[in-house]
Amino acid sequence: MKPPIETLAGLARQRDGQIDPAADSAARRRLEASLARERGWSAQVPRRAVALAAALAVAAVLALLLWPAPALDVVVDGQALAEAGYVEAKEAPVALSFSDGTRIDFAAGSAGRVVSVDAHGAQLSVERGQAHFAVMHLPEARWSVTAGPFTVAVTGTEFDLAWGPDEQQLTVDLHQGSVEVRGAMLDTPIAIRGGKRLIARVQGGDVQLRDLRVAEQVPTSTAPEPSVQEVAEPRPGDSASRVHGAPTTAPSATTAPPARKLSWAELIAKGDYATVLSEAEARGIESVLQSGSAGDLVALADAARYQGKGPLARTALVALREHHPGSAAATSAAFLLGRMSEGSAASAIGWYDRYLAEAPGGAYASEALGRKLYVLSKSNPAAAKVLARQYLAAYPSGPYAPLARSLNP
Repeated sequence: MKPPIETLAGLARQRDGQIDPAADSAARRRLEASLARERGWSAQVPRRAVALAAALAVAAVLALLLWPAPALDVVVDGQALAEAGYVEAKEAPVALSFSDGTRIDFAAGSAGRVVSVDAHGAQLSVERGQAHFAVMHLPEARWSVTAGPFTVAVTGTEFDLAWGPDEQQLTVDLHQGSVEVRGAMLDTPIAIRGGKRLIARVQGGDVQLRDLRVAEQVPTSTAPEPSVQEVAEPRPGDSASRVHGAPTTAPSATTAPPARKLSWAELIAKGDYATVLSEAEARGIESVLQSGSAGDLVALADAARYQGKGPLARTALVALREHHPGSAAATSAAFLLGRMSEGSAASAIGWYDRYLAEAPGGAYASEALGRKLYVLSKSNPAAAKVLARQYLAAYPSGPYAPLARSLNP
């Protein structure tokens, strides 16, 4: 393609001093056509450049959105983590520090491992001993700790965890926040909130949940226990001189009124689930289910859950809803039944819907909607996408928000 200036020069060379109208007209047409082609070629250059720049910008944005965020950094007492992730505190405590502010302190004599780390948290294990966890509460935090057959799911909280591999015993002291413990003999996950201690023994299937302050309480009295002689009544014929210091009448300890029998709710608060179950069996389980108070049925369900008797717990919760409809306890039972029914998507969703209909602003409303979203994500992805938008509108920073966003990228 000739540039316009060459076209003009060619026309000038062809001139012989006379202007032929026909030639002049043809030359004009050739010039105009050449200029039009030149303008078209010049206009294409910026359009192509703009399109290329836009494509590069889109690619950069997609790279930012799709490229995985870097994993959290972790150091062990200021040093790099061992390649296999093992942590062992032999004679002194060992501290793990993560770049999000989370800190984990392994007590002396303890051992564990950092299984994996990503941008939102880590998977860890405590193989023996005790560790203190101070996990930062961030919007998309995901942390979990395994100890033997148990798994503790964490978002942001502070707790102590101890695992004895020989005794097969897990102890969790929750100081702040909440965690969820699952595994081993637990038919359903157990949610623990701040101020509670959980003790789970694999052998025997025993689970106790009690108030942390009561569990750590130390008796204030340091007086020695009275001896047998000090409290024994004199035998017939004995005189005061023969039993030195012995009262002539029975000591007050023998005449004190019997201790008040604890209610089932009080036994549950102490973590004495076995006594609740034994007393229920003495009364007759069927009798308790048919005529027990709402408090009795709540206690029976809790005791059964913590003792690994899922079917009895479920039966007690159903009886609670049947015989005490409209009560706050019956409403909460719908949520618990949903948690216990997640093996059947239809059943779990039905119970969550009942709870949300009865208590749309209840204490478990966000959890019920989140669990329903989780169940739907496994069984009905199309319906889950719709529910995900509803969940994000109601709880944009809720614990199930990451799941909801993943369903509607």
